[in-house]
Amino acid sequence: MNQTEKLLGLITKLDVIDFIGLARILKVQLVKEINTEATEASERYAPRDFSEVLIDLL
Repeated sequence: MNQTEKLLGLITKLDVIDFIGLARILKVQLVKEINTEATEASERYAPRDFSEVLIDLL
């Protein structure tokens, strides 16, 4: 194996590692975004106590 082949093999390995790292970062970002949306939705639509439910029903 010559130097070029070794270098190409190293670059390929690094690309795979970078891709896996990027996928992990995107997954974390997506989970944070989903949690934020869920929190905002629950605050927007969930009544704070039972009296609010009764007022909405009347």
